Amino acid sequence: MAYIPPSEFSIPPNGDVDSNRMCVSCGYDLCGLPWGSTCPECGQDPKVQAKSRSSIQEDLPLSQMPPTFIRRFALCCFTTSFVFPAIIARVFVPYAQFKNDSVGLLMDIGIAAIWVVGVYVLTSPLNHPLAIRYGLGSKGISRWIARWCSFSWVGIAVLVHAPPSIIVSICLMTSIIVAAVGLIMFFLLLAELSSWVRDATAKKYLEAAAWGAPLLILIGQGASALSMSPLIVMIFSGGAIILLLGGIGGMMMLTSSIVQAIAHARDFEAYQERRLQTKDSARFPKPQ
Repeated sequence: MAYIPPSEFSIPPNGDVDSNRMCVSCGYDLCGLPWGSTCPECGQDPKVQAKSRSSIQEDLPLSQMPPTFIRRFALCCFTTSFVFPAIIARVFVPYAQFKNDSVGLLMDIGIAAIWVVGVYVLTSPLNHPLAIRYGLGSKGISRWIARWCSFSWVGIAVLVHAPPSIIVSICLMTSIIVAAVGLIMFFLLLAELSSWVRDATAKKYLEAAAWGAPLLILIGQGASALSMSPLIVMIFSGGAIILLLGGIGGMMMLTSSIVQAIAHARDFEAYQERRLQTKDSARFPKPQ
């Protein structure tokens, strides 16, 4: 068995001590392995692993960020995930219909307000390298559009209960278009956050809902305008609804992944604390 000097396990060739060595590909903890060695989990090339401390820190997954930082994402994702089932219930479930229009108006405004608050908090700009990379920086276009377009949901809730007129119809259609654009941007932003928590399934569902549902709706509207068979229009509309439901499922998957990230973050902090406590007590044998 070959002897490996202890310095190779903790100090890189340039002499900078780095206690948070993580695989840049899969996030595997490389502490305890010789510097520049191949990742035993995914086999990443040693040259890629030999990064500076700043680069490694920027590649940290969301699960290794502070728990309070992650908890905000979990709460907002859970809040926004509640809105779509509530809207579906208001439209299709008889028990969710109210004979008193004032009660229905308050209910719809409440649902819209929950959506606005959830999106507004989740899309608050963050001055963090990874947050900026995944679209949550102050210059993030998806974040900005999703945030301000969310207010159109309140307009929809009010206009649906307004007395019918041409102006009301125009304003309602405009609000629906703005809300749809904001929803697409919000799904795309959540898809980026799915990459942060390494949930490929949620990312796939959210991207499919963001791009597929609007496309099918446009095709269905075009088929209706061309007086095509109602069955064809129904097929396209049904496909759009299925994709939107898939987007809701993706949001719930993302919420679950972020909740798991909170637990992982706590474990990681406890692990780091244990390492700091035992750092000075560890002694390696010297060759004779």
